[in-house]
Amino acid sequence: MASIDIVIPVYKPGSCFKETLLSITRQIVDRDIELKVYVVDDGNNDADLIQIVGEFESIELVTLKDNSGRAKACNHGALQGKGQFIFFLDADCEILGEELINQHCKVLLSGFDVSYGSTKSQVNQNEFWESYLKAVEKKREKLIATGNYLLITSNNIAIRRTLFEKVGGFDQNYQGYGFEDRDLIAKLIKSNAKVNYSTNLIVHHDVGFSLYDVIGKLEEAGELTSGVFAKNHPEQYRKLAYYYLDVRCHPIALKLPLAITNVILMPLVRAIDGHLLKTKLLRPGLVVLVKLLSAMAFLKGTGKSVSRG
Repeated sequence: MASIDIVIPVYKPGSCFKETLLSITRQIVDRDIELKVYVVDDGNNDADLIQIVGEFESIELVTLKDNSGRAKACNHGALQGKGQFIFFLDADCEILGEELINQHCKVLLSGFDVSYGSTKSQVNQNEFWESYLKAVEKKREKLIATGNYLLITSNNIAIRRTLFEKVGGFDQNYQGYGFEDRDLIAKLIKSNAKVNYSTNLIVHHDVGFSLYDVIGKLEEAGELTSGVFAKNHPEQYRKLAYYYLDVRCHPIALKLPLAITNVILMPLVRAIDGHLLKTKLLRPGLVVLVKLLSAMAFLKGTGKSVSRG
């Protein structure tokens, strides 16, 4: 008999969290597959969260006293179960279809170590950002299909437990946005894991999005988490575009761009954010501008990291 544990880390649950849980209860799995679900409260201390999870008898809530980051929350959830496989799902992702978990299990039972599915984003009432994210996801899917597994995220992924434990799970040194999933994938790649990528295993990512969101996340990644990844996986980091925007790696070449960025980034963001929210077309010029500002935000974050010492 096979078994799989679903782990959902939660910090500041959004409006679609209940839909996430409902999508799990609608899953149909073979009789010889045991399914358990663990929601990890990452220091929310939120009565509404407790109430929502309490509506589902088949879902167990486990709690971290303090907000400790997604990596620790995922590891803590994984430790609660003993399933042969572990499936990680984000709290703002709804499973599409009733066979996703079953299909992930079948992939792993066939001999693969990792089963990865696709993510489709929807930004409510915001056509520009929804189109932008879809274009980004389409490009990422093409690259992953060619074997560039470092682009895999961990919001729709099933892993053989023995392998997850062998590589040490998520690195809990990641305190902030980004790179904890890349770190896990990098460790899995080094372990010669057999990875299967299925574009028909889809979760729907329901996000609220603005340019401020993009800039904030990339600045945080530049300051707090990219350095951990660069230290853990220097060769892999040098293959990423982020490497060329990291002032820690190119202190002389990026000194002037960083100085310019610190002056003009936020005025530019304030000037065009509202315009993007009203734009309905994915205009090439605006796409280039968003990418440029995103690059500048990451650069600024690495500069803050250097300033902190």
